[in-house]
Amino acid sequence: MEVRERRKGPTLKEKLTEHYHNRNFKPDKRRANTLGRNFFWGMTITLFFESQFVLIPHLYGDNLFVMVGVIALVWFTLFESTINWMGTYFAENSLVTASDKAKYFPDTTETPPGWKNCSICQVDAPPRSHHCVLCNKCVLKRDHHCFFTGTCVGFYNQRFFVMFCFYMIWGNAFALFLQLSYLNESIPVFSSEAVTFIPLVAVYRFLVGQITFGSFFLIIHACFCVICLIAAIFFSAWQILIISQGLTSFEAWKQIRSYQGTYSENFKSVFGSLCYFPLQFLFPFKVDQNGNGYIWEERNQRVFCQCFGLHITLTASEWKWICMRSEERTSQRKLRMHTADE
Repeated sequence: MEVRERRKGPTLKEKLTEHYHNRNFKPDKRRANTLGRNFFWGMTITLFFESQFVLIPHLYGDNLFVMVGVIALVWFTLFESTINWMGTYFAENSLVTASDKAKYFPDTTETPPGWKNCSICQVDAPPRSHHCVLCNKCVLKRDHHCFFTGTCVGFYNQRFFVMFCFYMIWGNAFALFLQLSYLNESIPVFSSEAVTFIPLVAVYRFLVGQITFGSFFLIIHACFCVICLIAAIFFSAWQILIISQGLTSFEAWKQIRSYQGTYSENFKSVFGSLCYFPLQFLFPFKVDQNGNGYIWEERNQRVFCQCFGLHITLTASEWKWICMRSEERTSQRKLRMHTADE
């Protein structure tokens, strides 16, 4: 009896067939957070142990003073990268909550002017905030979602992200210098043997036994460092550009320039007082940023248009006046045509 009941269940073939028909090849973006964080910490940990126990002792083992200095530099880079990564990751104060509106508009239950109601979060969000489908939260002055930290870059953690990118540039460049210095002894960089640094060539030469596993691992590791270095340079340059213009990535893409200030005001909004800005490269202490991420003064927006082959710059009020006049003339023309027909 029990055997017959067991046979009534789906067979392995039926399970595989059902799984095949119900398959979903759409990538889950939320898994990219886990992948990005694992990639960052995997690269960081392997580079740290690689430099501490292989590269530095081999390159500077003959000079104890220099070796200690280089090791201290590696520890400093690890500390700065980690502390700025954590500053970007732990950004709860950049999230919009239901109680935020009551702090600034305690006497109203309606959505304040300039604010918008998020249908997903069911909260009133201030200007420049946007909903992130990965974080499932509205973020103050949202710039973008960083997969290497698994969180959004917003008003309170943007400066940590910029510093994080800076130390990614320095850390990967420093790691590349140590790796290439080590590999140069067996594979000269400035020779025909440098073709080995191409990943596919390195795989082939490793499989046929022309290079050791250690050299193969360092070559692949160095290629990842080059990719991370290029990405860090791009993000650093882009962040400095939009910060100087007083924009977010979304506003730069949509050409929204309603909140631009002077260069000084724009930098202070992210990094606080410029007097303490250089010190943030040594330790990311708390700063008093201009503004609070909730109240934004809408500046006199400038509109760029093309008229008769000429590029003309107009203020928002001038553009609004032109549009109103154009509408009035259009309505008057329609009225005259209607009168003539009668």
